[in-house]
Amino acid sequence: MKRSLWGVLYSLLILWSTSLFAGFNFSHKNSTVSVGDAKFLVNQQITGWNGTLIQDGSVTGQPIVFDNGCLEKNGTPALIKGTYDGDSGGQITLNQDEKVRVDPGQFMPSVTVLRSGNRLEGQPIFSNMNGVTLLHELSELTVAVNGKFGSNIVLNNGRVILDSDLHLADDKTISGSGRVNLNNRRVTFGGSDQKLTHSIFWEDATDIVLYAKMTLAGTWTIKGAGSEKEAHIIGNGNVLDLTESGSIWIKAGTRLVLSDLKVKGLGKGAFVFEDDDCQLCLSNVEMELANSYTFTNGGMYVERSSTIVTKDGFLAFDQNASLTIDGSTLWYDPLTFPRKNNIQPLVDSAQNSNNKFVKSLNFGRVSGVCDDDDDDDVTECCKHNSNAILKVVQDVTNNSNTILTKCDEIKHNSDA
Repeated sequence: MKRSLWGVLYSLLILWSTSLFAGFNFSHKNSTVSVGDAKFLVNQQITGWNGTLIQDGSVTGQPIVFDNGCLEKNGTPALIKGTYDGDSGGQITLNQDEKVRVDPGQFMPSVTVLRSGNRLEGQPIFSNMNGVTLLHELSELTVAVNGKFGSNIVLNNGRVILDSDLHLADDKTISGSGRVNLNNRRVTFGGSDQKLTHSIFWEDATDIVLYAKMTLAGTWTIKGAGSEKEAHIIGNGNVLDLTESGSIWIKAGTRLVLSDLKVKGLGKGAFVFEDDDCQLCLSNVEMELANSYTFTNGGMYVERSSTIVTKDGFLAFDQNASLTIDGSTLWYDPLTFPRKNNIQPLVDSAQNSNNKFVKSLNFGRVSGVCDDDDDDDVTECCKHNSNAILKVVQDVTNNSNTILTKCDEIKHNSDA
């Protein structure tokens, strides 16, 4: 009889415990459950948590579903509408139309995104290297984070939308193929060299900024922003390396502006124009060929003097492609190889009749780089470039012998 009574009491205790952990009713968001050095065991999933959980100890068992409740770890509070699972290393899952807003400070939980309409806000300092992970192609996260973003963002074919500029910390990146909608914001990669083997579709790509070498082995697809469909890659003097079959795909009608950038490996990697209205604009750019390369559609536009390092190869424009040099110089540099008009066709050639492929605006020109230390090289430049003598004017001002040596070559040059 006593054993039977204790069994009934034990069963009632279990039922009461289960009911207790099925849900908490808080009178206010500041109503708090504090877990110190103890263990908080959740026997059944808790839903509708709209109070505060301060966690210094461990939370184990079933997940807790926060409904605009607060989770505080390491002294950093986070307002959550989502599911928290203490057993999975402190993971917050955002399902549909859910969010996390983190106050400034170290943030231990990772954020996993399941479906669309989700949002990450505040100033989290992630302690997890992969602090944000989208699970699949249906996952979507809007990011509005102030300061440097101290975690990798793993796309897994999902989509990130920026609601503020995204400044990635030096050793952090965007990994896994997927989409990033810049939404007229700026994404900045940090000061560590990176190699990206996956592909990213940059939507409304106002500014992509580099502060170190970026090696692409996948494809960056660029779609411009606004009515002008303009996009920018700002290099700050750094290298964009396409040598490992990397490519830049320019969407229909997009004008992609490259500025203060060195592009390596064209010929092993590629620029792909989706239609003839695409434009690649160069502004203080050095582009190094790995092999000869021919554009067959789209337009290259030089608005600030830039250089094509051709080596022994050629950069050519054919079929529906065009080159426009506007008030600047497009230099070609064969390095130690002889110059042989390495950008084709020539402006005044029969192939370029009616400026079909190459067009000069506001005295823009194509010119070979001269070696000022080589007299024969300077002479050759002067023979083929009416403006080249300006490069050596300081050398010849006080040296009559130099002028006499060159006079036979430059006498037919009106600018000499």
